[in-house]
Amino acid sequence: MATTADQPQSSLSPVEQRLIEHITCGDVLDLAGDQPVDEAAMRSWDDTRTISASVIRDILRGRHVTDPDPHGLRLRGARIDGRLDLENITSGMWLELVDCFLELGVNARNADLKGLVLSGCRLSHPTEPPLDGDRLTTSAVFLNRTVIDAHAAGGAVRLLGAHLGEQLDCSGARLVNDSGPALDADSLQVGHGMFLNNGFQAIASSDLAAVRLLSAHIAVLDCDTARLVNDSGPALHADNLRVDHGMYLRGGFQATGSSELGAVRLIGAHLGGQLDCSGARLVNDSGPA
Repeated sequence: MATTADQPQSSLSPVEQRLIEHITCGDVLDLAGDQPVDEAAMRSWDDTRTISASVIRDILRGRHVTDPDPHGLRLRGARIDGRLDLENITSGMWLELVDCFLELGVNARNADLKGLVLSGCRLSHPTEPPLDGDRLTTSAVFLNRTVIDAHAAGGAVRLLGAHLGEQLDCSGARLVNDSGPALDADSLQVGHGMFLNNGFQAIASSDLAAVRLLSAHIAVLDCDTARLVNDSGPALHADNLRVDHGMYLRGGFQATGSSELGAVRLIGAHLGGQLDCSGARLVNDSGPA
């Protein structure tokens, strides 16, 4: 274990020192155990459960730990103090935050990361996208079971021009934005699967869409059982979308829009496999479904 001269070990809190020890050993620092990890519990977490966002940024920049285990930074049940600023960072370390509270969200614009896990986390921000990943490059992004509350015209989750080599997993996630899209991912590239399934919800108030995938390129798009709702525009706007294999809107998939453009819009889309909408429900009070 090593530290830098400008941020010695003594400047870190006891829980931050524990995190560094676990990264060196390759273990998960689990601060929650079998305790509740719902929003009420997260808001009650004190300094013994708090990690500075700047410390996580520095670790990914190669500070504090000279020889991290290949498992990367793995943390569960923590409050992250401050907006996690990963903009322009290149790191060969996995960042895995599970059941964590990020009250000011994550900025990962132009970052190049090994992998980004935010499973079961809660993200928010009063004005900015809680997860801003424009032009992010990584193998995979996991947002399964994640809850994101936004008040941002730019989106609750922004992944414009992002390049994910393997997958985007939003299964069971809930993205809510009262001022813009829930998921804005124009020109997103996903090498394998994009999963908006298992009860995924995108609830928005935007003339753009609840979920926007214009000119995105995805191997497989699975939206089974998803619920997309937009009171001011399309539920799914995916003109010029390219899907190499199948696109699945099955199992009670729901898209509710309010737009002359349509509830689900796929003009110019190219699907290499099937489009399966069996059991889907599409509703639009202002134009085509």
